[in-house]
Amino acid sequence: YGSSTVGGHVGVEAIGTMMRGFFTKCPNVHWEVAPGGYKMANETTVEFDFVRTGVPNAEGRDTRQTGTEMVRYKKDESSGEFKIAQVSVTVHDTQVL
Repeated sequence: YGSSTVGGHVGVEAIGTMMRGFFTKCPNVHWEVAPGGYKMANETTVEFDFVRTGVPNAEGRDTRQTGTEMVRYKKDESSGEFKIAQVSVTVHDTQVL
């Protein structure tokens, strides 16, 4: 998991710890994706642009952020199921509310 907000985290335990901390710090976080905003970047990757609110800045003030999230999938050879292999989140702009 890689994010311009929370940095890089590898493995289920590290990602879970990061997520719990993020949602504790940002209990009112909310994402919006425009209808039809999900697109296939290639055969194993979905991308979407988002607007996110409820993430406080260093002074504790809420922000409105725009960004892009990319989710890459990999087929599990034993089960045949597709599983998340990588998530990348990039914030492009932050405005204080």
